[in-house]
Amino acid sequence: MQPGTILENTNLKGGYYRIRFFHPDIAAKAVGGQFVHVRLNRLEAHLLRRPFSIHDTSAADNSVTVVYKVVGEGTKAMSELQPGDFCDLLGPLGVGYTQIADDTIPVFVAGGYGSAAMYLTAKNAKQKGILMLGARTEADVILNDRYEALGYDSRIATNDGSMGKKRICNRTSGRCTC
Repeated sequence: MQPGTILENTNLKGGYYRIRFFHPDIAAKAVGGQFVHVRLNRLEAHLLRRPFSIHDTSAADNSVTVVYKVVGEGTKAMSELQPGDFCDLLGPLGVGYTQIADDTIPVFVAGGYGSAAMYLTAKNAKQKGILMLGARTEADVILNDRYEALGYDSRIATNDGSMGKKRICNRTSGRCTC
């Protein structure tokens, strides 16, 4: 366990943030689908670590990036951290996603900030395919621009139709068409 020094903590939009830590060990070992446990040093009352999916890593600056949404006291405090502050990080943890074969064109399906967990796998895939992203509203659509920058065809559906196709669900039959 080593401290992760914050390099950047950026508001993506609304309550969604991207935080980048300097942590050479995690950056060197992490694969898509793994996570880190984060403990904020300024919240002594919260002894338990919180798990966050690893969004990206960079060998160039030994960084590991996490995307999160402010939903409570812990993530609110996390959103206030500045470059130079640090958190205790434990990871990479979990079994990563299966690596995509070089001759496979991938299709990724995610909802909201769940797309953060797949990004590293998508980035490392030799061929680029489709990202199918669902969200409640346009305000909850994040990271599709990062997938598009990699070469993915981004297809979006929102529950209210404010962006992309409107998601239509028949809750009685359990059928959902997007």
